[in-house]
Amino acid sequence: MPNLNKADVMGHIGREPEVRHLNNGKAVCNFSIATNNSYKKDGEWVEQPPTWHNVSVFGELAEVIAMEFSKGDAIRVEGKIRHREYDAKDGTKRQVSEILAGSVVYKPVWVRKVKEKAESGEDQFISDIQIVMDDDADVPF
Repeated sequence: MPNLNKADVMGHIGREPEVRHLNNGKAVCNFSIATNNSYKKDGEWVEQPPTWHNVSVFGELAEVIAMEFSKGDAIRVEGKIRHREYDAKDGTKRQVSEILAGSVVYKPVWVRKVKEKAESGEDQFISDIQIVMDDDADVPF
């Protein structure tokens, strides 16, 4: 029977991306993305709390995200969902679900650029930038 484990999430970064290095020297960047759950009912918007998604990115892409992104930036990640358990510093076992991102499509400064271009009278078209991790990259999942 076929299987599919794919996540495709677009929203805004909720906390500053944090990069650290594993024992083998490989970079890992962790951050969260908020997605909007508001909807329209009878012509009026009904506000709902956002859904928060934990994201992990490995390798060169992790370094790029840590340098280029900040809290509040628009981002779209594609990857797979992973559930794991770990021992917390207080000795308790914790579980976490996260997206292991293999590609990132983003407009990190879209709002600022549109505003600047609108004020200067330049063309307001901003193209997407896409970064895709090499298929041969050693991702630990």
